Amino acid sequence: MTTNLDLGARCDEHAGEAFQVRCAACDQANRELEQQQADERHQRAIQRNLALGISPHSKPQPIRRLPYRQRR
Repeated sequence: MTTNLDLGARCDEHAGEAFQVRCAACDQANRELEQQQADERHQRAIQRNLALGISPHSKPQPIRRLPYRQRR
């Protein structure tokens, strides 16, 4: 089994190949694919945080600790 398979995006000339990036156009296509995937992950994280009540403008709640003698 080949361990160096790279199944990222390819240019039209190298479409369908499962090897390392062949040219600058393949490299650009691969970077665009990775950026698109990163944007999608970011949007999912924002939606997940909003569902948890976390927004970019919210401040964390202060931690209220009990005095040492009351912790026992």
